[in-house]
Amino acid sequence: MRTKLPESKPIDVKSVEWILECAAVLGWNDLLRLSASERVQLAYEAGTEGTLEHLKLWSSAKRGEWDLVCDYWLKTGELHRAGATFRGGYTSAVLERMLDFIMQNQVAFTAVSRTPFGLIQVSKPAPEVLLLAEKTMAAALAECTATLPVADDRKPKRPSQPASRTVPSSIKTGAVMIREGVLLPECAHIETLSYSAGWRSVANDDCFAVDRKLRAAGWQFFFIAGELKVISPGWGASTIRRGINRILARGRKRNLNGMEITQVAAARFLGIPYVSIRAFSYHIQKQPVLQMPSRNGR
Repeated sequence: MRTKLPESKPIDVKSVEWILECAAVLGWNDLLRLSASERVQLAYEAGTEGTLEHLKLWSSAKRGEWDLVCDYWLKTGELHRAGATFRGGYTSAVLERMLDFIMQNQVAFTAVSRTPFGLIQVSKPAPEVLLLAEKTMAAALAECTATLPVADDRKPKRPSQPASRTVPSSIKTGAVMIREGVLLPECAHIETLSYSAGWRSVANDDCFAVDRKLRAAGWQFFFIAGELKVISPGWGASTIRRGINRILARGRKRNLNGMEITQVAAARFLGIPYVSIRAFSYHIQKQPVLQMPSRNGR
């Protein structure tokens, strides 16, 4: 599919393909640092429900010659990590932030067409096209900030367990989260606080302390490769909680029972505030060899 960004085209924040075009346009200057790009090509692969799972971005300085700029995976796999991986010396923090925002907030956009594979080509943008792309991306960010649901912290909490106190006011970088219902050895003396439906935060220990206490008790704290990353539009306590719950949900889907929050950072993009959250999954068990976690995560 070949699309263009004409000056007269109305701003539409609903199409995920349109927003991807805008991302390519806004990342153009970073691509020029390595080569005089004349055209950008973005290939995408969608799942059965129309959700984008994989992107590849190519740049062309000469007709018929294409350089791979980066590929982006929505989820971590055996041979790749989630997020953007730049190739051939290319790098763009702006493009990476935009792809993170688009891929992680697809629920806010119209899904791609029925075909599981698609191709978007963008020629070198004129100044008015850059302005239109910037307005479109800013509108999309603003709409997500206004319409994305608040975190599900209103759901009923499970009865508190021993060695736990009230809900923590905020989650910061370095926080360790443990699935609700995970049986920890009493001799480890790991104190947890109720955080949300299904998860608890460790009160006074960082990841290294939790690992040390569990191993001293004869238990294991397995590190799971593959960084998790979420961008949550807005800022403040409710935005952080929404983002934390989204990243915890990813760990739950993998049936893992622990997580370390490695980054909680506020920033602005195109004047719109957002919070960037990164994390790694862990798994707690007594057996010395990592076993496939069961559905209840215990």
